[in-house]
Amino acid sequence: MAGQHRVPNTDGGEYPTWSPDGERIAFNSNLSGDHVMYIVHIDGSHVVDLSGVGEGWQVDWSPDGRSILFTSERDHPNHYTDIYVMRPDGSGVQRLTDARAYTPAWSPDGSRIVFSAPGLFVMRADGSGITSLRAEGIGETSLPDWV
Repeated sequence: MAGQHRVPNTDGGEYPTWSPDGERIAFNSNLSGDHVMYIVHIDGSHVVDLSGVGEGWQVDWSPDGRSILFTSERDHPNHYTDIYVMRPDGSGVQRLTDARAYTPAWSPDGSRIVFSAPGLFVMRADGSGITSLRAEGIGETSLPDWV
């Protein structure tokens, strides 16, 4: 495809998500053996190392650019994952779910989050009001997103 190029300083990058202004990309890398999150400008400059936040992956930038969702095992010695939210500078980390939630995605207006757990669920942006969604017959629900 024309115009494609590798963004410097993104080695091992997974789960990239564009900032709403199109200037930055949040992603995780597991090159160190841990899932470490980063933010980088699209030219590869201004790398923000979020390793101080702890491990995390499956990042998704909020539509208003103020928050980033991510998945982590940090509170579960049994390797279950939950969904967390933080500010783009790594501050304000909050757990939104409790046991077996992953692959979060913001609604276009930022008011809700869809995720798998297994099965398909939606919740308010603050983690309240978790509701199961009917997903029979649609196949795998591990990478939900909004249309």
